[in-house]
Amino acid sequence: MAIKIDQKAFESIETIDEGAHKNPEEGMCLLEAVAFIAGEKHTDHPDCACPVIAAYGRILNEGMPNALRTAMLKPFVLKIAGSRSTREVEIKRAYRLADVAVREFAPNALDSAAKALTIAQFDYHAQKLVEHAKALRSLPPVTEATSAESAESAESAESAARAARAAGQDYWTVYWRVYWDAYNAAYKKAIADPELWKRSVEVLDELLAIKDEVAANG
Repeated sequence: MAIKIDQKAFESIETIDEGAHKNPEEGMCLLEAVAFIAGEKHTDHPDCACPVIAAYGRILNEGMPNALRTAMLKPFVLKIAGSRSTREVEIKRAYRLADVAVREFAPNALDSAAKALTIAQFDYHAQKLVEHAKALRSLPPVTEATSAESAESAESAESAARAARAAGQDYWTVYWRVYWDAYNAAYKKAIADPELWKRSVEVLDELLAIKDEVAANG
């Protein structure tokens, strides 16, 4: 989607802020900044942005620590503006994002939870989560509707969810304080890790590149 970018508007952005805002003067999240430089009304759902990338960008914006958000996300304000493309491109981006979520992000989250459970001496549940993480990583790539909706993918995801719930039930009934302290400490350590977020923003570049891949293959 061809748009006119206001470079001066971009340069005037000092920080990328958490949350939604009433106007640019109050602050701007990643997608509000995209609307700002594209000359659109103040919104975190700008018309010029691919809806798949915008949805992922909003999640990153809210999850990323304040200390990392501006440095990591501000360059993507320019990249996301004008990223809206054809339906074909949007679908391919959605499948790519689903693939990363199922085969990379979810297993990583299960591994982090397993580490916390190990610290709290819930070794059985920790091992189960590690096994489910391995199963998710071994799934075939999510590239089309049939694979995204396959029984194998659904069964693996459901099984992993059951294991996480089982761990949570023990958390409430046995040594809940120890479990929570360990899990919370592991979560805080993981969420502050720049490498975690570096990979997360790399996915944004991968999604953006799909437009060029489709054009090259077309």
